[in-house]
Amino acid sequence: CSFPGRLYFGNHSKSWENGGVAFYSPKGSDHVQMRLYRITREQLADIQKQEGSSPHWYGNQVLLGLHRDGAPIYTLTCKGTNEKNPPCDAYRELIRTALMDCGMTASQARQYLHQAERRC
Repeated sequence: CSFPGRLYFGNHSKSWENGGVAFYSPKGSDHVQMRLYRITREQLADIQKQEGSSPHWYGNQVLLGLHRDGAPIYTLTCKGTNEKNPPCDAYRELIRTALMDCGMTASQARQYLHQAERRC
């Protein structure tokens, strides 16, 4: 699925070689590709706790809209905008593979990530 806003990479993740990780900003004129998972509110809260619930990590739940079946669609992101930092190769590859699993070609996925990284 695609939502209005922008994707950027920021912060410094020890899990990803001190590289940046993906954040969603609703402020932007792009469209952000997202994979949707049906989870409970409790599972969302648990994911938020695991990923970091501070304002500089994933402490902000954003309602993106409603699924065609009426279920709310949320994403987790930071409040405001974090320090920009490009991702490490392994994280970039993880995102690229996920984009291709969602229907992008390898070329489209590379271009999409290149655009997001130019913001770093």
